[in-house]
Amino acid sequence: MLRSNRFSRLFNLILGLYFGVTLFLGARWYFYSLSAQTANLNALLLFAVTMGAASVFFWLFDRIDRNIEKFTFDPVRAFVILDFFLLSVQLFIARNMAFMPRNDLAYIIHGAQNLVLHGPHYIDAGLPKYHHHYFYTYPNNQMILVIIAGLYKIEYTLTGGFSNAAPTLFNVMNINLSIVFLFATAQKIYGGKRALWCVLKCLCFLPLFSYIPFFYTDTMAMPWLMGAVYFYIAWRVRCDQKEACSLTPAAFLCLGLSAGLLVVAYKIKGSAGLILPVFICDLIFHNTRFKNKIPCLIYSLYLIVLFAAILKLFNIGLMKGLELSERDVKRYQFPMIHWIMMSASGNGGFRKKDFLYTLKHPGQAAKTSADWRRLYKKLRSAPKFLRHMGVKIGRTWGDGTFMSAHYMPLLHHLRFKITANTFYFAMFFNLEWTFVREKTSKLRIQGHSNFFKLALFFLALFLLIWESKSRYLVTFLPLWALI
Repeated sequence: MLRSNRFSRLFNLILGLYFGVTLFLGARWYFYSLSAQTANLNALLLFAVTMGAASVFFWLFDRIDRNIEKFTFDPVRAFVILDFFLLSVQLFIARNMAFMPRNDLAYIIHGAQNLVLHGPHYIDAGLPKYHHHYFYTYPNNQMILVIIAGLYKIEYTLTGGFSNAAPTLFNVMNINLSIVFLFATAQKIYGGKRALWCVLKCLCFLPLFSYIPFFYTDTMAMPWLMGAVYFYIAWRVRCDQKEACSLTPAAFLCLGLSAGLLVVAYKIKGSAGLILPVFICDLIFHNTRFKNKIPCLIYSLYLIVLFAAILKLFNIGLMKGLELSERDVKRYQFPMIHWIMMSASGNGGFRKKDFLYTLKHPGQAAKTSADWRRLYKKLRSAPKFLRHMGVKIGRTWGDGTFMSAHYMPLLHHLRFKITANTFYFAMFFNLEWTFVREKTSKLRIQGHSNFFKLALFFLALFLLIWESKSRYLVTFLPLWALI
């Protein structure tokens, strides 16, 4: 982002205030989640323990952050050793942690197996009655369906049956590759020692371990997103070093790779598309020393056009490969307003009665009109809606387990929740501290750090209006660690 001190301070002030409120609401939600599992007095004690321990870890993180360059070690060798250890732990978890697919992942697994055994016309066979057109209703799950079906096809060809081994192993590879891209990106910006510290911070997030058997969009999209960010940052750093932004074939190739990887991430996890406007904002406003903004505007247009073109090709390929009918798409696909309407009440997550309400209206026009009417009714009471938004923000940002226990019952125990939230809130304190000390901080290149802050802020704004839950943060956790 801009290197203007005035803009940078204003930017960090706005984000600091927003995430300060978010931290408060998240902590409040965490306390009430403890109260649901134990007596109020015990919940208060456990909350105090969590926040006290998180404060200690935050202090320790800050001291290491300030002194990391003083340590003597080879960061690349240390990362290789750490990554090998991480991979070993992940494979152990994949082998030993019991997991039962639920909800969307269960439908996708069923559809993928139908696709392998019977072909595209039978992908919805055997699903609940209200999901007989599931992949028309939710086209965002078509990409993950194709990926899992491809893995099942390989497994079925080799073994004659299905298991979750191949998708789980592929998920392990995805998470591990995300960490590699995280290290490579941080190395481009901060150098090797601080890059290793970014990796260690990222490992404080529980999903790097607990989401291994949960091979759904959150972690499957992560390496594609991080790959897109890496190639963009690689171009950006070279551009800054030359103190000029010129049009070169190498730059177009780098940004083209970034756009292509981002399309894949977007097709797997729709919220990954938020990185495209971050790229555009950064291209236009970053580094005020560049007096000639024409190349930046050309690169912005190039990214937008290329992203749209590759996305169109992907959509055509999926439609043809899955033999989906354009007529049925128009009939069964939910309009985007559905998710905004659904998120405007309750806890901001999935509401079956809102789903059934939209489902009963035939055709996109009728669905869209009905959802707008229902949304208007939900927004009429401003005080009630504001309370709802507070609950929604707290639920989304206050769960350091990121809904892990919902998918792995083993993690439902209070010990896991307290441990996970201790490290999570330590990271949240660290995030908030970067806004507070922005004026005097010399530890980071402010322009690069602000890029990742902007990505997190765009995600926060998106989750204000969209159906949201803590699981939706998982794909962006490596970016958080880069701040």
